[in-house]
Amino acid sequence: MPNNLRTMFILVCALALPLMTFAKVEVPSIFGDNMILQRELWVPIWGTASPGEKVLVSFDNRTVATTADNQGKWMVKLKPLETSRTERKLTIKGSNTITFEGVLVGEVWLCSGQSNMADKFNPQKKRYIEPEYFKMDLSRFRFSSRQGWNEITPATQRSVSRVSFYFGIELYKELNIPIGLILRYNSATPIQAWMPKEASEVIRKKLGIPADWKDAQRIRNPAVQFDDKIAPIVPFAFRGAIWYQGERNAKAQTGWEYRHLLPFHIKTWRELWATRAGTKLRNFPFYYVQVPTQDSPLDAEWPWLRDAMRRALDATENTGMAVFYDHGPSLHPENKQPAGERLALWALAKDYGRKDLVYSGPLLDEVTIDKDRAVLSFEHIGGGLKNKSGEKNLKFFEIAGKDGKYVEADAWIQADAVIVQNKDITDPAYVRYLFRKPEPNAEISLINAEGLPASSFMTDDFMPPRETHAPGREADGGARDVIESDSVPVFVDTASADTQPTGLIAEGHDSRIDLVWDRISDTDQDLFNIYRAEQADGPWKKLNVYPHTVHVYSDFIGKNGRTYHYRVTRWIDDETDFRKHRVKRRTRGDKQVHGTESAPSESASATTHEMNDEEFLDSMQKACFRYFWDFGHPVSGLAREGFLHRRSTTTTGGTGFGMVTIMVGADRGFVTRAQAADRLLKMVTFLEEKAERYHGLWAHHLRGDTGETIPFAGKEDNGGDIVESAFLMEGMLTIREYFGRDDPVENELRERITRLWEEAQWSWYLQSGDKMLTWHWSTNYGFAKNHKFRGFNECMIAYLLAMASPTHSIPADCYYLGWAGNVDRYVNGRTYYAIKQPVGNPLGGPLFFTHYSYIGLDPHQLTDAYTNYYDNNRAISLIQHRYAIDNPNNHQGYGKLVWGLTASQNPRGYKAHAPGANSNRDDGTIAPTAAISAFPYTPNESTATLKHFYYEMGSRLWGPFGFHDAFNLGADWVSPSYLAIDQGPMVPMIENHRTGLPWKMFMKSDVAKAILEKLEEARPAAK
Repeated sequence: MPNNLRTMFILVCALALPLMTFAKVEVPSIFGDNMILQRELWVPIWGTASPGEKVLVSFDNRTVATTADNQGKWMVKLKPLETSRTERKLTIKGSNTITFEGVLVGEVWLCSGQSNMADKFNPQKKRYIEPEYFKMDLSRFRFSSRQGWNEITPATQRSVSRVSFYFGIELYKELNIPIGLILRYNSATPIQAWMPKEASEVIRKKLGIPADWKDAQRIRNPAVQFDDKIAPIVPFAFRGAIWYQGERNAKAQTGWEYRHLLPFHIKTWRELWATRAGTKLRNFPFYYVQVPTQDSPLDAEWPWLRDAMRRALDATENTGMAVFYDHGPSLHPENKQPAGERLALWALAKDYGRKDLVYSGPLLDEVTIDKDRAVLSFEHIGGGLKNKSGEKNLKFFEIAGKDGKYVEADAWIQADAVIVQNKDITDPAYVRYLFRKPEPNAEISLINAEGLPASSFMTDDFMPPRETHAPGREADGGARDVIESDSVPVFVDTASADTQPTGLIAEGHDSRIDLVWDRISDTDQDLFNIYRAEQADGPWKKLNVYPHTVHVYSDFIGKNGRTYHYRVTRWIDDETDFRKHRVKRRTRGDKQVHGTESAPSESASATTHEMNDEEFLDSMQKACFRYFWDFGHPVSGLAREGFLHRRSTTTTGGTGFGMVTIMVGADRGFVTRAQAADRLLKMVTFLEEKAERYHGLWAHHLRGDTGETIPFAGKEDNGGDIVESAFLMEGMLTIREYFGRDDPVENELRERITRLWEEAQWSWYLQSGDKMLTWHWSTNYGFAKNHKFRGFNECMIAYLLAMASPTHSIPADCYYLGWAGNVDRYVNGRTYYAIKQPVGNPLGGPLFFTHYSYIGLDPHQLTDAYTNYYDNNRAISLIQHRYAIDNPNNHQGYGKLVWGLTASQNPRGYKAHAPGANSNRDDGTIAPTAAISAFPYTPNESTATLKHFYYEMGSRLWGPFGFHDAFNLGADWVSPSYLAIDQGPMVPMIENHRTGLPWKMFMKSDVAKAILEKLEEARPAAK
């Protein structure tokens, strides 16, 4: 190299040196001098360094090496350590060396919560550690605060939580080993502030909690405390956690939901520690204080919060609860020592081998109703149940009948049980204890012989009355701006464009894994990419060719025992319209999609596994359920018309089917009963208060955000649709019977449905002098369409409801003179494929004739002058099955496992498909809903077909909400869409086969009784 070039090269390198940086080895602040490491467990040590840098961690004569990854992150895990009372050094060495002095090994506990946990010693307020404790050697009793690890001394006590100290000192005295307390708390904070953001959104939406659980005070918002205080210490090793929190949730009217929030919070922390540490899930101990009460007249939701804490014991393993009611009624009990000591009892007994300890007060175990009294048995009675007052009668017990109206009760101890009775309640149903705080002191009556108080309890599931959040609150509502454009509201997501998806859940089924994540905006016009990996750290493969358009995805794998990891990104499209992505591409050479991609969601994993027949049907129902639950309109909750339709368009009849589907989902445990009731109340409230009605009935299509009518079949169809309204009313009347508890949400749901039923003017749609109903009426055009209808078809329910109306009925003879009409046309009586068909068109017609009117109406109980309608519907279903085997039109694929013609999409549009040789009604299009919704009529044939569609054709037919709408094997076509009217019958009709639940609910109603009575009244008109 020439000298001048060499000189220039050296100069350039010299100038560049200051720009080259070498990251030091660093660790989180939870590590420090005087810290205590957890014994007997793997101990993670982690931090950052330069990418690729080698890091050595040395402790107790052992050294572990690792290398920082390409992001500069590293972690080692020390093998389980033995107890050490001798101070040692922990050394971390890379390009630099970190040394921590005075390290001990013992028992470490995380102490967290809100103000009562944060309440520290303060000598100026005469709150100080008693002098006798300092006579002990406390040098190995230490705590971690934001300022590092310290011994507990008179000088440092002002930084120590009182509850935590009294908990820890009991362990320190008993075990005589180093004890470390990690103190992480903040006053006035709700539980959601201590969860990761994604987790808090998952549980918020699952419970139907409004998005406004965010608070004007930032410290109370979801994830704020977690991000600040918990995330930096994950996955530091500890034995367990103690928790004193809940007061803020009681005040913020989520005390009742705490029964779900607390178990979810515990599970989230446990999984987080295991995932970050890369270790097996450890259900570490989690002990909490049952808050006492509040000295306010309204008492907020304290009784519900306390009972939620009690119920959480059964919902989550390895938990414990310290009852603290006897030290209220203040929000901040002055004496915190009993809380800490009672928490320590749980730890000593459950984690440190003290089998002789009675560590809990009495907890309600079982309630038995014995004639006019309730007999209560308890766990943790110790040396026996006692009345603290020494009197015979226990105070603060109440009892109620099925109406839920509580009255004071006599209660006394009999052997190891408590008897509760009020002579005015002859048929008791519910009992509660310590529901409201005794004034002016926090008195109790029931204890065990060891003096530990019984937990308060209530045996009902009634939600508290609320002012802040009315029933029917939206589960998925969020911030949005409304822009008016040509009088059509357009919702614009206010989230930033790079918002990553949250709340991803993976659920393993037979041969597939389903994914669900949080809805991003009310438009539901968001685009996603879905990635899958065989290993948790990748490599990741994108599953979708074009952006996915809904926050539900189903990965049909076709094999069991396969575990996969998933993550989702949001796609922000630069130049194309959302509608472009809703249609599955069928040609090559499409214009490439351009855009940007968000950061990926947190990953989720699941495993495919074989299912028995009952589990398999559950799985089928759950997939279809998601169309109405996850894809339901976010503003109104109503069912959207179809997957490829405008997302603002909802359908009346499909909503009725969807309501029954949601009811079945609640009964099957896909969502909780409370979640289902809230969603259904939201839907019914919208239908009553916002949706346009026409003499009490609704249009076929409604805008799901405003309730405005969307014309369906031409401009004259811009008003009431009696048939679609009948399907909707059938659904509402069915759920009215199921949600029959004395509960604020369920009460309002029933009341609103009853009002809508009584306000429906069915007789308006019977024109003067007619016996046939008219399908449509418009404010602008009246009966201009003049579409009168009769059977046999899907419309029977409209005549039956119109006849049974208590306020606006049509004459009963309309059944035979209008619905049945021409007897020669209505009655069939011919035999097809050796099966006699009582009524209806030749070969029965489309199978939806046998589904829509019988979602709730049980055809077994419906017999007129011509037939029993279960027999008729079964005959039509069997005829269709045998028609497919015969296959007179030679369509590809037809046979005993591929059958079912009904109204559905086809390769050229939409048609009501029906059997017929050389008929254009049979073009080779099969709709899965036809055979599946026939389950009650053809269980064997439907089961075989369902399994064939799934196991043999699932890779083509299956999608996010189950089977796609239809397929035509001859045309090599599968519908890319779903339709509410085809999705809607499947879940209810499968359930009618399994348990008969929808039929049972509708048929026990007064409406069903009226229908059967009107049919008898009409019989003289039969020809």
